[in-house]
Amino acid sequence: MKPILTLCAVILFAAIAAIAWKYTGGEDHHGQAFTGLPSAAITDLATRPADFIGKPVSVRGRLMKQCKMSGCWFYLVDPADSGGRELFVEMGDTTPTLPKRVGQTAHVEGQLIKYGDAYQFIGIAVTFEKDPK
Repeated sequence: MKPILTLCAVILFAAIAAIAWKYTGGEDHHGQAFTGLPSAAITDLATRPADFIGKPVSVRGRLMKQCKMSGCWFYLVDPADSGGRELFVEMGDTTPTLPKRVGQTAHVEGQLIKYGDAYQFIGIAVTFEKDPK
């Protein structure tokens, strides 16, 4: 009986530790696994979109706005860009529901497409980075 109780205690402790790690540290990843795509700056995508159409790249920026219903789309900005250019990122086909992470830094892999008269970045993987407190 004692070995069973010890095993249950170990499993319970491991589950609590895993939950605590997820919410207090580490990263919050959604979608496919990252593949190590080349990086592109949000400024470059905004100013020279024709150079990036259909080319898989990764981008990093701060989340400024996000879908209020399911979080499936968001706008990223590069904090170093004084022009305030935004990149619209659509994740709905890969991950139709995302946690609200406005203000956090996101790393996204995907590709830029033409959408009507504008452009949007179709993401296949996103990691929301935990900002240091």
